[in-house]
Amino acid sequence: DLRTCLQLIDLLASAPRDEVLRDNIATRVCARGDKQACRMLAESRLGSGVRFDPICAEQLLDTLCAEGELGSCFRLGTLKLEGELAPEDKAAGRGLIERACDQGEYMACLDVVMRDGLGDAEKKRIVERAFGAVAKACAADDAKACLELGSAYAHAGQWYYLGTPAKDEAKQLELRQRACGLGSLDACGWLDRSERTDVY
Repeated sequence: DLRTCLQLIDLLASAPRDEVLRDNIATRVCARGDKQACRMLAESRLGSGVRFDPICAEQLLDTLCAEGELGSCFRLGTLKLEGELAPEDKAAGRGLIERACDQGEYMACLDVVMRDGLGDAEKKRIVERAFGAVAKACAADDAKACLELGSAYAHAGQWYYLGTPAKDEAKQLELRQRACGLGSLDACGWLDRSERTDVY
């Protein structure tokens, strides 16, 4: 099934000798309409894989963004803003990032906060929006969002510029376990390291 294929792609990412196989699987799953696989394929075409093709990557991200995949809008915006695609287009890049934030992409909101010289009140407003968005994404079974939300509960009210939530180790553990169950290798790795540390 598609989820198994996506997990296989993630596993193969840590094995350089299997980059061709990973790329082939992502291509096939993307062709079946899976947006996550298309995102993976775009990243592969940007240089992390075996077939460097930034034009193809831009086309994939642009299509995904037009279909409402906000993470792709954010990624495309950062590429344009930082001049990683030709021609550089800072205005378009900022527009894509702000659009993604306005529509609920939490990483885009955090990017706006970190990039721009905003006042404290505006920073807090944007990060509160990001926190709401990441909680909503986690509730919708987004593994990366659950991992990020767990991080928010680990930092004692210091998640970017937001004074909440308070540190909650039980909530952090619950969210990282959820992220692992949803397929996040980073979350599973964190849990494994945590368990081995607890032994000692």
